[in-house]
Amino acid sequence: MKKIITLLLFAVVVSQGMAGDSRNSRYNANGNSIPIQVEAGWNLISLPTSITNGVKTAIFPSATSEAYVYDNSYVLKDTLGNGNGFWLKFGSPQTIYIPGDTLFNKGIAVKKGWNIIGALSMPVPTKVIYSEPAGIISSTYYSYKPGAGYQEADTIQPGKGCWIKVNQDGVIFLTEPGSGKITFSDSLRSVVLDSVD
Repeated sequence: MKKIITLLLFAVVVSQGMAGDSRNSRYNANGNSIPIQVEAGWNLISLPTSITNGVKTAIFPSATSEAYVYDNSYVLKDTLGNGNGFWLKFGSPQTIYIPGDTLFNKGIAVKKGWNIIGALSMPVPTKVIYSEPAGIISSTYYSYKPGAGYQEADTIQPGKGCWIKVNQDGVIFLTEPGSGKITFSDSLRSVVLDSVD
C-alpha cells in the first residue's frame, strides 16, 4: 500500500554524483562498484551506491535470508533502495561489490519512533547529519556488529545501516563530509513512501 506523505520540503538542487563526476574515483573503488564486508550471521547493511536494479537476489545472491526493513515492525522487502538499512543473513564472511554510481548525499524520510537508515558511498560522521524539521533526532546512532551486538556509532560507514530514533516524522539528511548542508530551491516537493499496513 502506498502512503503519500506531503512534506513541506524544498526541492534539492545539489549534484547527485553523476557517473562522470571526478569525485567518483575517490570513493568508488572499482569505478562502478563499492565493496562491503559482511560477516556470518545477521548483518545490518545498506546500499552505498545509487543503483538501478534493487532486487535483493540480484545484489546479494549469497544471502541465506530474505531482506527485512523496519517500518514500526519488521517487513520483508524484495526490492531494496537507497536510504534504508536492512537485515540480511549470510553463511560466511565475504566481500560483496555493490554496483552503481557514487552516492554523495541523500534525504531519508523517517517516521516517528525507531528507523534504520542507510549510508552513503563514503563514511559520514553523525555530527554532520541534520534533519528537517530541525531537532527531531532523539537518540544516539546505533550500528550492529555480528558477534559483538549493538554499538554506539559516531560515523555511518558505507554499506552499513544504523538505528536512529526521531520524535516526529521528517527527513534526515546525509551529505558528503565537507560539502556543507544540502541547499534548497523555492519549489515544494512531495515524498512518496512505500509502507505496509
